[in-house]
Amino acid sequence: MENFSIINIQRTHNEQLKSVIHTVLKEFNADRPGTAFQDASLNNMYQHYNKGRQTYFVALEQNKVIGGSGIGMLDGEPDGCELQKMYLLKDYRGLGIGEQLMNHCLEYAKKVGYSYCYLETFPSMKKAQQLYRRKGFDYFQKRLGNTCHSACEVFMVKHL
Repeated sequence: MENFSIINIQRTHNEQLKSVIHTVLKEFNADRPGTAFQDASLNNMYQHYNKGRQTYFVALEQNKVIGGSGIGMLDGEPDGCELQKMYLLKDYRGLGIGEQLMNHCLEYAKKVGYSYCYLETFPSMKKAQQLYRRKGFDYFQKRLGNTCHSACEVFMVKHL
């Protein structure tokens, strides 16, 4: 797909991005407590990710937000970061956009000095797990840090 771009989040993306995340979580029956669905940061992603050693990238088709992914600090783990809120609308999956979003995130994480990247996901998100594995993430036996996402049951880590 050639008509898309990946850029740093802007304040104008907040509402569209929240809608994308809610849409994807509903698709996977993950619109419940213990998931990103209820994160307060969804109300102002731009402000949330523009501080400290974290960032968020959005995928755009023209001016429409079609997905995004970020790197956030992993509470309680100073050397580690978390791949956060990586969501892509259904019609745009399988086109390489998710991989490009992840590449941007992992490059950023290395650049700002993190030594490993952690993520949490759902068992039902099989295609996403395949992408994570291709990018070097391995399954991990326990939760790291304090993500507040108690409903996520799959943990993965990649050494940077």
